[in-house]
Amino acid sequence: QLACPLDLGCHSVWTSDGKSWRTSFRVFEKCPKKLTSIIRLTVPAKKATPQPPVGPALGQRGVNLMAFCKEFNARTQTYKDEVPVPVLISVFQDKSFTFVTKSPPATWLLKKAAGISKGATNPGKEKVARLTLKEVYEIALLKNPDHQTNVVGLEATVKNLIGTAKSMGIEVVASTEGLAPIAVRQVSDEEPKKKSKK
Repeated sequence: QLACPLDLGCHSVWTSDGKSWRTSFRVFEKCPKKLTSIIRLTVPAKKATPQPPVGPALGQRGVNLMAFCKEFNARTQTYKDEVPVPVLISVFQDKSFTFVTKSPPATWLLKKAAGISKGATNPGKEKVARLTLKEVYEIALLKNPDHQTNVVGLEATVKNLIGTAKSMGIEVVASTEGLAPIAVRQVSDEEPKKKSKK
């Protein structure tokens, strides 16, 4: 076999009619593009611009910055402003690109649900907020498409989130009973149940 002179994955094949050998190019409807780099960024929803982090990462690879920004902003229109969106960008030899967006980082979702701006400075001794299993489950439903559900599964995603919450000083409890209203907040509209007096 002979390599494609354009380095696009095509090749020629040697064939024989029983008397002599000859070469002919195998024809494809479309030659596969050669992948040159994969870029991982986190960009605020609807806010992609040629400024950092997008500009430096894509500009040095010759990618059309405005084309990426326009398409990214269009895809993230359904998100609220400033939601951090992880994006995986594939850049090809001809400077074209494709990309996929992921759900927001687990740490951001947990902080948003807990109504806090940052985690604990000493997670082992300090607790800064509480979340219910119901709230963690709802976050897992957002995160689970990022995983292969037939391998990881929703249950494992919930366990991973509980571990992440613990490392941030966020306690996960089984029910909302006894929690202050400020602790049940943003992901769920459910209010905590008050203990009945006996």
